[in-house]
Amino acid sequence: MTSDTQVMNITCIGGGVMASAFAVAQSAKHCVRIVPSRYDAQTVTQIQATNRDERLDCQWPKNIAFSTELVASDLIVIGVSAAGLDWALEIARELLVLRSCPVLLLTKGLVPTKNGLTPLSVYLSQMLNTPAFAITGPCIAKDLAHGMPT
Repeated sequence: MTSDTQVMNITCIGGGVMASAFAVAQSAKHCVRIVPSRYDAQTVTQIQATNRDERLDCQWPKNIAFSTELVASDLIVIGVSAAGLDWALEIARELLVLRSCPVLLLTKGLVPTKNGLTPLSVYLSQMLNTPAFAITGPCIAKDLAHGMPT
C-alpha cells in the first residue's frame, strides 16, 4: 500500500454471499467488518470454524471481523435480500449516528412508494438522509472474491 492510499473502515450489513465477496475483495486494502443477520449464523459458524468460505471457494481473510458491535464507518455496504431491508435500514441508521458516510447498496430492486416505484438507492438515500449508491450486475460473487474482473 502506498502512503497516499486511504484506508477506510467499511461496515457490511449482512453476511450473504455478495456482501461477503465484497468484504473479501476490499479486505486487502481496507478494514472490513460484517454485521451478520440472524440468517447468517450457520455461515458465520462455518467460516469461523474452518477459516474458509465454501460459497466463495476461498480462504477467509483473518482481518474481516464478524460483529454486532457497531463502530464508526467511512462506508456502509448493505448486502441483504430485499426481505432484510428494514433490518438493514435500522442498522444503517445506528451507524450513521456514529459518523455520517455514504451507503453502497448491493441489493437490487424497487420500492413501491406513493409516487410509483422508486429505485432502492433513491429510497435509501431519502430514508437515511445520506448519499446512497448502487452496484448493478451482472456480478458473480465468487469472481469478485477472487479479484477477477466482473
